[in-house]
Amino acid sequence: MDALIRSASLQGFDTLVTELGADPAPLMREAGLRPDLATDREAYLPYRSLAHLVENASRELRCPDFGLRLAQYQGIEILGAVAMIARHAPTAAAAMVGLNRYTQFYSTAFEVDLQPLDEGRSRYTFTIVAARVPERIQVLELSLGVSLDLFRILLGDDFRPRRALLPHPAVAPPAVYHAFFDCPVTFDAAVCGFDIDQAQLDRPRRGDDPEVRRLAERYLETTAVPVGADLHTHVHELVDRLLPTGQATIATVAQHLGLHPRTLQRRLRDEATTFEAVLDGVRRDRAEQYVCWSERPFPQIATMLGYTEQSTLSRACRRWFGVPPQRLRRATPA
Repeated sequence: MDALIRSASLQGFDTLVTELGADPAPLMREAGLRPDLATDREAYLPYRSLAHLVENASRELRCPDFGLRLAQYQGIEILGAVAMIARHAPTAAAAMVGLNRYTQFYSTAFEVDLQPLDEGRSRYTFTIVAARVPERIQVLELSLGVSLDLFRILLGDDFRPRRALLPHPAVAPPAVYHAFFDCPVTFDAAVCGFDIDQAQLDRPRRGDDPEVRRLAERYLETTAVPVGADLHTHVHELVDRLLPTGQATIATVAQHLGLHPRTLQRRLRDEATTFEAVLDGVRRDRAEQYVCWSERPFPQIATMLGYTEQSTLSRACRRWFGVPPQRLRRATPA
């Protein structure tokens, strides 16, 4: 079961690759991703695919600082509503508490934390918790670069960490890292993160708006699945988003809803449905859209519906509409 991340994490990828003189589409396909996924900000992709994508792009384009460069095209806004909670926190330390609590709405693949050290310092850490992510160097550098942007928004453009820490050797010249982070850098560290002056974190921030923060928190909390909520609606939305990624499984949906798959199935039965029924309904709706109102080839439609063979699409169309996809398309008015 792959941990997922929102496709906003691909922001700037196409632009950077193009500026480096390459075509981003083959790199996306090699990672098992749709080339247009970066434009669908509500979609998800496997975190492992993101890690492989940026690592392979670094390798193929001979750009060892690819992750750091990509971070310059991204910022806190990729977190969506979670960014509003951070922007409108009274202090940077409070912003980190909110990020720790709500990051799961952006991705379940990593955790962020802020812990006090000695000598008036605190340590911010970014930790990948997803399993089976062997290619980590570029995605860690990308994430720490975006984290730097976050702290500069919270603490001012002149923010400088006391130290940046990376849990791997330098893959680009060390001077590149020192210039990017504007501070000493420790390689082969035990963690990925920053050491920061505690006084900066506790300093009151200007422009925070408690009401905006509460609205963002309320939005995220109602996006989760409370007891008694219409679970069917949430499952339908997740399946609809996940279907093109090939990750529309009960295990993945349950993970995003914070439920065990058996619990999810039981609660769906309480609402007189099943996960299989929801999945079938989403596939039917998408099949009608793709077959009747587009000119996509049928093998591509089968893949977009999560089928491995076109024959499976044909059988499903006969069950849903009484005719195979070819006849269904011909019967649709121009």
